Amino acid sequence: MTYYKIVQNPKSVGTIINTEESFDSERIDRFSKLNNLLRLIYDVSDLDNVPIHYIISQIYPTLFSPEIAIRYDLSLLDNIEKIKREIHYTNFNISSEFKYFNDFVLNKARYDLMLNSNISLPDRFKSHYFFESLEECFDYYYNLNSVVTKCVIIEVEFIDQNRIYKMDNTYLTSFENHYTSNEFYKHAKDFLIGKISENPLFEIIFQGRYKINDHVSVDL
Repeated sequence: MTYYKIVQNPKSVGTIINTEESFDSERIDRFSKLNNLLRLIYDVSDLDNVPIHYIISQIYPTLFSPEIAIRYDLSLLDNIEKIKREIHYTNFNISSEFKYFNDFVLNKARYDLMLNSNISLPDRFKSHYFFESLEECFDYYYNLNSVVTKCVIIEVEFIDQNRIYKMDNTYLTSFENHYTSNEFYKHAKDFLIGKISENPLFEIIFQGRYKINDHVSVDL
């Protein structure tokens, strides 16, 4: 069966890729450095029951307008100041790096599920992701991930499958501004347990070896 993947710097046709040897070490390293900040954002939203969007809007008021009135709760304001200091310390870029918060929540949900049940779940940092059709690639790119530019689509076939999962990507990309960290967590858990949304966009999460058969000429 043929699968499709959106990439920015495609390897040549005929290349065989092993996911165990081809993962984004820079992203893993950056995620590790941001872990304290991400945990702080998550915990403040959880303990104070405020949306993630609200917290971010207090730190970047020119980029994110708050949708609820400012709460003059001294504990909350103090926690937001702690987040500001950690953002400065880590040189966190909200525009390009908020994806790491989603990674943090997904990793937390994955760990909790594996801890409390006898199931195996994919490590997204060490997996590669595909769609079953070109149309699904377009849907993902234009509707969910349009900030990514200068991409091409590669057509691949799986050679050796160590692990493969089919999950609804919508749970990782469809959020509302009123969501707290608990609601982000619920979405991540729904994704991992294989729940299907009303408008699913399925992705194939793959670990193993695959071969690039073609570069699809499309203008993304």
